[in-house]
Amino acid sequence: MFPQCLAPSRTCTRCATGARSGVRWASLGHCRWTVARVLGTGHWQTATQPTVGCNLTLESVGYLLRLVVSVYLVLSCLDVALTRYHRWNFVASEPKPQAKHVALVTGASSGLGKEMAYQLAEKGHSLLLAARSEAVLERIQTEIEQVHGTVKVSIYACDLTSEAGIDSLVTFAAKNGLVVDILVNCAGFSITKDFVGLSQTQVTQIMALDMAAVAQLTHAFVPQMVVRGVGRVLNMGSMAGSIVSPSAALYSSAKAFVITFSQGLDYELRGTGVTVTCFCPGPVHTNFGSTADCDDAIYMNIPGTACAPKVCAALALQAMFRGQTLAYDTWFAYISAVLGACVSPRRLLAAICAVGMNAPSKIWQMLRC
Repeated sequence: MFPQCLAPSRTCTRCATGARSGVRWASLGHCRWTVARVLGTGHWQTATQPTVGCNLTLESVGYLLRLVVSVYLVLSCLDVALTRYHRWNFVASEPKPQAKHVALVTGASSGLGKEMAYQLAEKGHSLLLAARSEAVLERIQTEIEQVHGTVKVSIYACDLTSEAGIDSLVTFAAKNGLVVDILVNCAGFSITKDFVGLSQTQVTQIMALDMAAVAQLTHAFVPQMVVRGVGRVLNMGSMAGSIVSPSAALYSSAKAFVITFSQGLDYELRGTGVTVTCFCPGPVHTNFGSTADCDDAIYMNIPGTACAPKVCAALALQAMFRGQTLAYDTWFAYISAVLGACVSPRRLLAAICAVGMNAPSKIWQMLRC
């Protein structure tokens, strides 16, 4: 219980000074009681003079820290319990390789999309591969069918930055009787440059490919998955989606959309047998880095932080089949995302990311006005 000296307009019967003088204290700030005593973890003290403020003890700080940790653990347990409840039919609804049932992979001509296409074929899934280069897709189709004779590979060359390209892909799948059980939205585009330095075409391409195509393809195929009671969606996010990314402001904003879109949609689909996974890799050395002009960036060359494309693709597919809502490829990507989303001061984080997104020769340029 709180001591009498904490109550407004009451004579303190325990404080020696108050007892002798009969002074009526009005607040905690006039009495030398420690917070630890109030919390039941310490002892009270007396003073010959009224003091302003309260004495924070190590015991009280420790109590508060334990309280915060306890609350966090309770919330984490509730989160796990709710996830398991929503995933009660998860194992039974995992997509199995079947004739005419395919995994649609966009951006399959190179990088992580190509790696995931090969690894899905190894698992026995037939494929529908989409990218702009038909010649590259034909070569990949031949390679996969030669190695995995039972796997059927369909290809379709299209430009997903246009609504017509997206509609034509959906129509192609329907006309050929292809049932999409797995959707991998891997196509993406970026360029490391200040937003004002981007052309209007580049702005349109980033927004169309990194956001609109993801939403439109998901909207085209997920309702069919829900009807069948089985399906997996894998959206490729990025570590950049959880942090402030000067020199890639539009790209990181697009990936932030992918992250929140995936999490919200995954919850909406609870209990349907369909799950949505957003996989957020950190640095990965693929041709995407060359296209985005970030191969020389500091963050791409920190020892021990980059993930090999094959490993990254395997981790992404593993997270998808496990039904994880959000996953990362390395400790560096995970810690960066947590710090960026919850901890780091915003302006300092922006400065750090601005330096990291560029070559060492541009450090001073990124910090000065």
